[in-house]
Amino acid sequence: MKENTGRVCLVLLLLANSALFAAPTLGRPSTAQGPEAKTLVVFSAPGLAYSLGSELEFLKLQLQRVATRLEALPVSEATASKMTEADYLVVFCPEPDPVLPASFLGCMPATNKPLLWVGYGSEQLTNLAPFAGQFEPALTADGVLNRVSYRGREWNVSGASWIPMLLTTNSTAQVILGQAGERSEVRLPVCWKMGEGTVFSAVPAPGWLSFLFADVLLDFQGATNIPETRLFFRIDDYQAQSNHREFRRWVDYLFSREHPFLLSVTPSWRNPQTGAMEDLDSAPEFVSGLCYAQQRGGRILLQGCVRPADGRGEFWDTLSDRPLWPDPSAATLEKLAAATKLLLKHGLFPLGWQTPQDAASGAAFTAIARTFSTAVERPQLSDTTHLEKGLASALTSDRHGRQIVPENLGYVSGAVTNSLAEIKRGAEFLGQLRGAVSGCFIHAYQPFETLTRLVETLEELKTPFLDLAELDNWSHVPGHLLLSGSAQFKVRVENATVTWKAFDRSGKLVAAEQESQSAAGERTFRRRGKGDYELFEFGEAAP
Repeated sequence: MKENTGRVCLVLLLLANSALFAAPTLGRPSTAQGPEAKTLVVFSAPGLAYSLGSELEFLKLQLQRVATRLEALPVSEATASKMTEADYLVVFCPEPDPVLPASFLGCMPATNKPLLWVGYGSEQLTNLAPFAGQFEPALTADGVLNRVSYRGREWNVSGASWIPMLLTTNSTAQVILGQAGERSEVRLPVCWKMGEGTVFSAVPAPGWLSFLFADVLLDFQGATNIPETRLFFRIDDYQAQSNHREFRRWVDYLFSREHPFLLSVTPSWRNPQTGAMEDLDSAPEFVSGLCYAQQRGGRILLQGCVRPADGRGEFWDTLSDRPLWPDPSAATLEKLAAATKLLLKHGLFPLGWQTPQDAASGAAFTAIARTFSTAVERPQLSDTTHLEKGLASALTSDRHGRQIVPENLGYVSGAVTNSLAEIKRGAEFLGQLRGAVSGCFIHAYQPFETLTRLVETLEELKTPFLDLAELDNWSHVPGHLLLSGSAQFKVRVENATVTWKAFDRSGKLVAAEQESQSAAGERTFRRRGKGDYELFEFGEAAP
């Protein structure tokens, strides 16, 4: 009898462990062929003519919601061998009447791999099998969408633009996403599939339809291990001059509701009364408030290095809408290192980055990406304007290789009476999609009652809150490396002592150790599995 009981317990234990390992991670899902599968984007143009943005960069941001090796080539460079080497092929035509070489189109049937056509020009496929006679331009249809049908429900995408196409009467195409309605759903599809080929007859742009497009990509790339939907909110604009007692009241309320939250911190600023530069060293009450928040569920984001006094962006001239000049990356790296070390000095652990006003030059973003693996923001898509943002619907990777946690719901406005309703509407929309992450922010100067209404609104959605500490985050400045989740990082270490410290999510030290680095050389640091954050301090060789 005891032997049978033991066997039952063993089976239950194995089943429990199997379920644990099979559970979706919080990161990006993988393609059906694994995270190393290659996705090739062949584009006729990077964007619309006379546009300051980049439709291509937005498409790449959407494609990177699934872990894949992404390469983009102009159609003139897309040889047959290049297309053969890829595991997934995406053709992107953001402008009408794209000119595509006959040799390129002729290679399509021979690729024998998943093909996704996005934007204009899909009618050029109708000269090829198996697309011949299946669809054609719908010349009299309206190019604006209001409601669409997708995955068994209707979605409000009011105002979205598309390229009307008509399925022929004998078409065998499978409609994936179509206009809502008894007849138009089948006859005028927005997205349809034939064999290995999928057509999305619209140019993805920030908005409701692009959120559905990102969900379509999960099926195109055969995504596996899709995570649960999550939501989050961020507290912005908590400063040394804020009401610290009221801020602690906010923290206590959130702690009582057991909700993790994000907290943006700028560690240096110019005193508005005296004009003198100040930082955390001269603001003990501010530091105390930040530590209090970290102990009770606050996850720290470094939001810039020095808060500008004139309202302009720290890394972008938002008034003139142009990069700050000069903008040497070495100087930016030094600023980032000083700001990060200042937080660490006071026991504050920056798990990620938040670009002030979501605006920076490419050179600044390159330096930021060398310092933080994770950013919570709406990524800027080009160096020609800060007004074009990549509004993503899930965790993704941007053009600088950063893990992007998308802040896609806006913020709680004290002036706009329906801002909470708009946040709820967006979160409800995203909450019905697979693996989506939705996020908003609220300013710390808002009344306490506004915070409680926001939290109650989010709680009504019955969606788990995202805890940034559970993602794979690394933060690296010379001599210091902070890791969480399963993150790892490679550093060239000098012949010196390495100090390792482990902390729980409240910032409490739980373990520490020192070891001697026997010789200078490159070393990959990984978490040892103690606590939630692990901090390594070492002598680091110059790059």
